[in-house]
Amino acid sequence: MFPIDHFLFAFIPVCVYIIMRDREIPSVQVVAITFFGSQFPDLIDKPLYHEAGVIITASGRAGIHSIPIAIPISLAAIWYAVDTDRPRFGFIFAFAYASHIVGDYYRILFDPSESLPPNLWWPFADPLPATITPGWAGPEMINVHLWTIFSVVVLLIAGILIISDVVLQSSLLPANRS
Repeated sequence: MFPIDHFLFAFIPVCVYIIMRDREIPSVQVVAITFFGSQFPDLIDKPLYHEAGVIITASGRAGIHSIPIAIPISLAAIWYAVDTDRPRFGFIFAFAYASHIVGDYYRILFDPSESLPPNLWWPFADPLPATITPGWAGPEMINVHLWTIFSVVVLLIAGILIISDVVLQSSLLPANRS
């Protein structure tokens, strides 16, 4: 799936849920969290695979794309969101993240004759080999380089927002007085 497809695949159900439940349109925070969660696996895995060659196989669909990695990341996001009284944000991130994985593997997941690829079980199974140059790379891999720049920018912004949120939340905690 393309990035916009991943976003819409996650955002449409989130949007419908919020409109039906709250009778209002989703907030900017909900849109941003849905966007981030729906792109998260590709923001990490694609640059690591296509630019750095760190993930040697699976065409950038191992690592963060795998279920054993996605579950603890999603649970951590939900835990933090619940701990900071924003549970909806954690569940939206986890849903968008899961929708990305389903979007990448929907043909296999919904075909009873297919078995789940080993990429989904990395690091407990070796991912399938793939070529280093993706079909969407463009001339001289320009699209890969642009995606890597985009990934770094989005991850930096998200990291700054998360760190500032953690600092803000910790400053709101009552001081221990003994």
